[in-house]
Amino acid sequence: MKKNSDFEALKKRRYVGNKESIAYIMFDASENFHAGIFGSRYNLDILKINLNLFSLLTFINGIWDVINDVIIAPIVDKTRTRWGKFRPYLIAFAVPSLIITLFQWGLPFFVDTENEYDMTKFFWFLAIQVVNEAVVTFRNISKTGLLSSMTANPEERVRLLKYAKWISSIFDNIPVVLLSLIYDAMNNDIIRVTNRKVFYGAIGIIMALIGTVMAMYFFLNASERVLQSEEKPGVLDGFKTVIRNRPAFLLLLNDFLGAFLLTTNEANYYIDVLGYNTFGTLIELPSIVSCHTSYTYVNAMRRRFSTRFLWIMSSNIDAFQRLATFSLGIIGGRGSKGWFRDPKKMFMIIAPLEFIRKSFWGVRQVLPQEITYEVIDYCEWKNGYRSEGVIVITKGLMSKLIRNFTIGLQAAIMQAIGYDLRKGFGNQSDETKFGLFATAYLLPGLTGLLSIVPKLLYNLSEDEKAKMYTELIERRHRMELLQREAED
Repeated sequence: MKKNSDFEALKKRRYVGNKESIAYIMFDASENFHAGIFGSRYNLDILKINLNLFSLLTFINGIWDVINDVIIAPIVDKTRTRWGKFRPYLIAFAVPSLIITLFQWGLPFFVDTENEYDMTKFFWFLAIQVVNEAVVTFRNISKTGLLSSMTANPEERVRLLKYAKWISSIFDNIPVVLLSLIYDAMNNDIIRVTNRKVFYGAIGIIMALIGTVMAMYFFLNASERVLQSEEKPGVLDGFKTVIRNRPAFLLLLNDFLGAFLLTTNEANYYIDVLGYNTFGTLIELPSIVSCHTSYTYVNAMRRRFSTRFLWIMSSNIDAFQRLATFSLGIIGGRGSKGWFRDPKKMFMIIAPLEFIRKSFWGVRQVLPQEITYEVIDYCEWKNGYRSEGVIVITKGLMSKLIRNFTIGLQAAIMQAIGYDLRKGFGNQSDETKFGLFATAYLLPGLTGLLSIVPKLLYNLSEDEKAKMYTELIERRHRMELLQREAED
């Protein structure tokens, strides 16, 4: 009885104050301050590295991504400072990350952008990506660790996630919408841009600067409250932790199977087939209501439905939506009379499906992240120590290899369907346009269904979670007493 009351008391306790909560919301919003469509079209429009070479570049960077994960995760996990385990890395790498962004957007001024096969350009871009990958690894591991240790109360953690995603979602679409409008106006000569290198670079750097300032405000005001044990596990310990603990293993399997998703990006279909990147914004307008309303019933849905059901519906509904879109879009054939070539018809198809998808948006934004934090707590319960870094990289190790390979395949697929960098906006062949449609919807729809399997097997019950957090309360309390005695 006492154990249950301890757990209930924990769920009512508030650890994170208003200032820190606001800082967290700002950080969450900062994740969407990037160059948007200008970033995703950077190589196609400006840098122009041959698509096959770009696939090779992505593959090499993917291998390095796995290697630096194995090196960096134990470094983070073994860190103990007066400022915490994760904050020092987030603060220290914020400015270097901004400098790397400067180099990337400035590269077109120093290389031959007209020669697809220029190897100087290839190796400079590869070098930038390799350095950036190491910085991003430090940031991602530390970010996940910090958010999982801000509060010991799992209910407060869900509440923070919900409100941060909800409030930031009101604003985080603004940069995307504005940049899409600017991009379309530029392509249709409504806005005259004399130097696209300068234009793209200015947008990329300004957005990165704004995002860095917002993130730094959070890093400087956040606190780590979940105590860290003195035991410092290695990579092998983390691998055993993930394999031996069922929830962690299923999370690994979900990431692994989810990495097989193949796509050439819907934005390329909007731009090169329908003619407007803002089409992506237009189809989302009707779903604004369902998107924001979805956050109001996150708690009700968590009480009413199982984690398994909500995880499947919120994360895999994309696959069903894409398959339905393709099935209706091919009416009229593969040529110029196909519905997939008509913006009006495609709006009537995609907008209602988007409305349904966004009705699960609140759960989608909160639940997968909370499952990750829950798994970290679960492994602490079973092993007696926290190893956020090693768990995060171990569960994603194989999936990163696959994902980086599949991302690299995007360029190869575009080459295979006949995409010509020299033809540019709106001038691709009919066959290529159908290929862009099929690889934006049918291909990711089919490959996106794979990750349903581990979700069907996820079964961490509420009773088991109550037992887990009750015992963690007692263990952390004993650890706190021992640390106080050691300090005295």
